[in-house]
Amino acid sequence: MPGFPAHNPQPRVMESLSQQLGALHAGTGPEVEIMLDANFHLQLVRAVEPHRLAWLELDIYDPAALALLRREVGFPIASGESLYARRGLSAVPRRLCHGCRHR
Repeated sequence: MPGFPAHNPQPRVMESLSQQLGALHAGTGPEVEIMLDANFHLQLVRAVEPHRLAWLELDIYDPAALALLRREVGFPIASGESLYARRGLSAVPRRLCHGCRHR
């Protein structure tokens, strides 16, 4: 997966990400919102949580897991980028798929 040397980011990678987000906030000020694409790396959710992201893009195939994360974290979670064709979207309940067009 781009940006990470392994499928499960090591603690040093998550700490580095947290430091980089802190530096971005410090350098840009509160008026700039940060949006991050974490691919499938669920472990990063807790590392980025304190940084008040505008949103985190996280690819999750399980709609129940996505709903749980959306309830638990303090920022919006975007998802669905890795769902392809009707088969992929058919597993996503309409209430979770804001802006999707179901046929």
